[in-house]
Amino acid sequence: ELFDAGRAWLGHRRGGLGWATIAACGGFAAINGSSVATAATMSQVALPEMRRAGYDPGLSAGMIAAGGTLGIMIPPSTILVLYGIMTEVDIAALFAAGVVPGLLAVALYLGLLQWLAMRDGSRMPLGETHSWGERLATLRALWAVLLLFLFVLGGIYGGLFTVQEAAGIGASGTLVIGVVRGRLRWAQIRAALIDALRVSSAIMTIVVGAFLFGY
Repeated sequence: ELFDAGRAWLGHRRGGLGWATIAACGGFAAINGSSVATAATMSQVALPEMRRAGYDPGLSAGMIAAGGTLGIMIPPSTILVLYGIMTEVDIAALFAAGVVPGLLAVALYLGLLQWLAMRDGSRMPLGETHSWGERLATLRALWAVLLLFLFVLGGIYGGLFTVQEAAGIGASGTLVIGVVRGRLRWAQIRAALIDALRVSSAIMTIVVGAFLFGY
């Protein structure tokens, strides 16, 4: 839905799908906080669309690889959480510190794509133009995700709950949204829980190892 919204609003311009990809990477990073998950998801969503539109394959892969790095900076970044735990630094403060660099990185990526489009437009052809009705429809599809994102981060900065509690609220809210919209079935929920267990185990292994080597 993030990519569809970006494509509807930006896809008509030269390099518009690239802009949509970077914007979707930034939005997705703000939801999951993982560079790996961002790059993997956008590879499945954006890469086929750019190939169909005639984009240069290497440039398309580079956009996704660059956009995936936004998950490191844009809160709720998993790396910032891990750093905060290991160094006993306030995680909410780390999240606040990551907002401006993350947005700056998005702006620089978009600026670079615009420069590349002006320099060699054949690598990023013009896309189709969407009506205002289609554009507004994509925003209506995003309202639940945006509301959840604002509630979670607003709760952290407003002192309503801790970062750990916010993570649980965000996961629960995402689960509810997926079930209500009919996007999640039991098999997908089970796979998500297994992936969460694997990621959590890997992170805690890193934390334990870091503490052991720190003594």
